[in-house]
Amino acid sequence: MIVNSEQPVTDKFWYPIQEIGPVKNANRRVAVNLEPVGDGYRIGVAATEALDDVTVSLSIRGDTVFERRVHVRPGEPFVAIAQVPHVRHAADLLLRVLDCDARELIRFAPIERQETELPAPAAEPLCEWVNWSASVCRTGRRKRAACLSGAKEHANDLRSCRTSAPSRQSKPTYGIGRKRTSATTLCW
Repeated sequence: MIVNSEQPVTDKFWYPIQEIGPVKNANRRVAVNLEPVGDGYRIGVAATEALDDVTVSLSIRGDTVFERRVHVRPGEPFVAIAQVPHVRHAADLLLRVLDCDARELIRFAPIERQETELPAPAAEPLCEWVNWSASVCRTGRRKRAACLSGAKEHANDLRSCRTSAPSRQSKPTYGIGRKRTSATTLCW
């Protein structure tokens, strides 16, 4: 939670991403893309620093189907098309980029999108006039009928507000911006 005197602080890192296509995952060092093309997948890897002997691997349910050691530098991305057997679910794929010491720099696994039924569109809410006139008169607040679909039907309820619902205060009190009275004449 942010209080009045605090300011949120965020960090953004921008670097040019060339030739790899839309980025699916990125960090400060590496950005990757994996997208289907024809009967394979297009793999793209871009880096913000010179990375030698980087291993790019693509696996399906743990079985490696593409692996290549490459050099990636800023302005010199790695782009290749991996011929992959038929994949039923994109979520079975895993793209990993490892450095020369076999430490993982980044990974990407597509998320399987599930079709769901959309909810019904929103409708205008119905006015609820239950205890409306009594609560307005008790507090002495000035309110007007804002309901678009029932103001005419309930005009009598609003008029009766002026003379009904006794107040809890015995003496009228006045203040800046708000009026309270013992009589119920200031409902409007």
